[in-house]
Amino acid sequence: MALHVFLNELSWENKTDDFYDKPEDFRKEVEKFREIFSLLSKRKISYKQIKLIIDGQAVDSFLEEVIIVLEKDKSLIANLKRLIFDKLNAENWRKNPIPLDPVNYYLLVDLLGGNVVTINENTLAQALEQNIQFPNDLVLVVNFPDSKFTTRTQIDITKDNYTTGTLHHLEKIENVDELQAWLNAYIQLEDFLKDIIRFEKTNIIQQGKAVYKEIDTGYYWYYDNFHRDQSSAEKKILIELEVFDSQGQHLGTADLEGNIDESKRVSGRIIDVN
Repeated sequence: MALHVFLNELSWENKTDDFYDKPEDFRKEVEKFREIFSLLSKRKISYKQIKLIIDGQAVDSFLEEVIIVLEKDKSLIANLKRLIFDKLNAENWRKNPIPLDPVNYYLLVDLLGGNVVTINENTLAQALEQNIQFPNDLVLVVNFPDSKFTTRTQIDITKDNYTTGTLHHLEKIENVDELQAWLNAYIQLEDFLKDIIRFEKTNIIQQGKAVYKEIDTGYYWYYDNFHRDQSSAEKKILIELEVFDSQGQHLGTADLEGNIDESKRVSGRIIDVN
């Protein structure tokens, strides 16, 4: 289960314009940005299946602007570039893009108001297709700190028709604390499903996720999404797994201890296990 980390260039739009008059504020945000890649780099040393995917041209242009704004802080910029390009060996998706469907891809800025942005030429479209076409892997979007995406719990994207099309969600982070929590949850999830004595992976795909069969019970498990516990001060990442019986009938949700909460059973919810 590889982790594909996509750097969202839309998250720094107009950022440098905002901080030409307040370079110290901008420097603090760039430092927070650097901390994200520093942690990814450290984790990649022990966990090789972490890939950073970027729009090379957009990142280069952004770093050129950063140099202008923070001309006296060359060491910070050099370290950021070294982490992205050398330590993490970022892949430029434009050199080998995932094929998109011949339709428009929409970022939903306002779900209720219908405010959308077409993103076919942006990294987010690549992130979505990675999530759809490779369900055995995980996708995470990294945003620039304090961006227009900050208040969102996830990134919402649809294809073809933004009013009737299927709504897809991408997980996102934009500071090192969120990344730490997300990586911890990711490693817990992989360790849980990697237990070959307990589970075997099936060919069933549900909501873009691989389904695992519990050998002893015949139950089917797949992870739904990472959820942030809004009731906790640290906004802890929670992983929820959907559980179905051997006939495909929904039993409820479970945590990574394997405890099934039958109170969350949805009557009539089924998956095709044949």
